[in-house]
Amino acid sequence: MESASESSPREAIREQIVTLCRPLLEADGFEFVDAEWSSGAGHKTLRLFIHRSGGVTIGECQRIHRMLMPMLSVEGIVDDHTAVEVGSPGLNRPLRRQSDFRRAEGYYVTVRRRIGEDPDREASFVGKLLSAESSLTMILDTGEQVEIPLDEVIEGRFDVRM
Repeated sequence: MESASESSPREAIREQIVTLCRPLLEADGFEFVDAEWSSGAGHKTLRLFIHRSGGVTIGECQRIHRMLMPMLSVEGIVDDHTAVEVGSPGLNRPLRRQSDFRRAEGYYVTVRRRIGEDPDREASFVGKLLSAESSLTMILDTGEQVEIPLDEVIEGRFDVRM
C-alpha cells in the first residue's frame, strides 16, 4: 500500500488533469471518468478515460486526444516522452464516484470497502446494486441487503456474469 507521501503528488496531478479536462469534455458532451498513469522501461503513459451515453468511437477518442494534448503539454503534465491514450473505460472500469455507481444501478457489482480506521482492512461484497445515494444499497448473492456508505468505498467494478 502506498503511503500518503507517495500518493499525494500523483493525486495532485490527477486533480489538475480533472480540473483542466472536465470542462472541455463536458462542453463536448463527454464525461471525464478517470486518469491513470503507468510507467515501465523508461516510458510514461497517461490514460484518460471518457464516457458518453451510447458509447465512444475511436474517431472521437482521436479528436479528444488532439484537443487535450496542447493544453496538457503547456501545463507541464506531459512531455515528448509521455504517451497519452484516450479511451472508453469499458465494463471493467473502476467505479469510484457516486455518478459511476448511479450508472451501475440495476447491475451486478463487486465493491471493496474499508473496515474501520485501519487502511489495510477491507471487505468485498458482490451483488446487485439497487441504489447509489449517500450509501450503496446492494442485494448480495446470499439474499442479504447491505448498505455501504460511499465514504467507505475503496472501489467497485461491474461483475460480469455468464
